[in-house]
Amino acid sequence: MLPLLLGLLGPAACWALGPAPGPGSSELRSAFSAARTTPLEGASEMAVTFDKVYVNIGGDFDAATGQFRCRVPGAYFFSFTAGKAPHKSLSVMLVRNRDEVEALAFDEQRRPSARRAASQSAMLQLDYGDTVWLRLHGAPQYALGAPGATFSGYLVYADADASQSVMLALRRGDAVWLLSHDHDGYGAYSNHGKYITFSGFLVYPDLAPADPPGLGAPELL
Repeated sequence: MLPLLLGLLGPAACWALGPAPGPGSSELRSAFSAARTTPLEGASEMAVTFDKVYVNIGGDFDAATGQFRCRVPGAYFFSFTAGKAPHKSLSVMLVRNRDEVEALAFDEQRRPSARRAASQSAMLQLDYGDTVWLRLHGAPQYALGAPGATFSGYLVYADADASQSVMLALRRGDAVWLLSHDHDGYGAYSNHGKYITFSGFLVYPDLAPADPPGLGAPELL
């Protein structure tokens, strides 16, 4: 058997392999800011979509769906402001994937003709592929006014790199390879094909077995 040392490197929790970009790299930048300028009335629990995008560094925000999708795992700061429509109540929740975050903009219909706005913010730890969006409460008495809402977020700290290595004793014909789970939410993350590496090297070969005592190589006549 041949002892072999294998190593793989990459951002934690997303199977990104290889050397990470430096702190100033554009590939570790992610920020967005968007606004909805038209009213929106709750008919079912719906995502708030946006018609103006002021900033979208990294291209991680989709205004048509209202979703931010994490490309760089790490800690993110999000903030939003929602405006209440006249004669309506306001209830907008920040959502990560399908789970509500404890960040709710709420205002009851106490003064029917008043236009009011509420703001909230939260810092979230995101993994690759996580989505963050705003959900309007799905009942007709809830609505966004005009202007309706703003939604912003940016990466505060990217996850530190993690490394893994293992030493294996291999026999002739053994194969070593990387496996990624085939379920939703798992995958090999390769940002523009630059970060997947897989390397190994022979530490020392097996020694040939020694001849039993008293037995040597046969003499050639």
